[in-house]
Amino acid sequence: MLTGDKLETAESIGYSTRLLTPAMSLIRVATPEDVYLEFNEAKAALNDNLIMQGQKRSIIIEAKALQIILSDETFILKRWFLKIQKTAETVICCRVSPSQKAEVVRLVRLDDPSVVTLAIGDGANDVPMILEADIGIGLYGNEGMRAVDSSDFAIGEFKFLWHLLFKHGRWNYIR
Repeated sequence: MLTGDKLETAESIGYSTRLLTPAMSLIRVATPEDVYLEFNEAKAALNDNLIMQGQKRSIIIEAKALQIILSDETFILKRWFLKIQKTAETVICCRVSPSQKAEVVRLVRLDDPSVVTLAIGDGANDVPMILEADIGIGLYGNEGMRAVDSSDFAIGEFKFLWHLLFKHGRWNYIR
């Protein structure tokens, strides 16, 4: 989930939507120092052990910490971040700008071209992310029509998403 909300608000939304559960181990990354503490070789090894133990993990990362990863030209931090986030149940990026939303989608797509990315947005701030994703969905809403105009699909309510993406229990994406 990529959002402009504060960390506390994003975490509350995560729990209310069941993206996060109390049983999950939660990694909070709020500062640049946290980036270096959480995304390194030792944490990747610990992450592998947690996977084998069946421990579910989630990551919440703030924009200023995410920017350290996105601006890493050596690709070392990006590599550790990608390795750990791929095995997390949920990754929530909060306080992110529209350009950071698009950069995160681009990072995931470049790391594994076989992954299909989906972006859902309801306002102009979501347009870069919608355009970067393989599938862009605009949600009609109070924030205007920019997201809808830039998307591959438009829906009136979030509950219609399931019907759009799946039909008869299988993937139903036709561009």
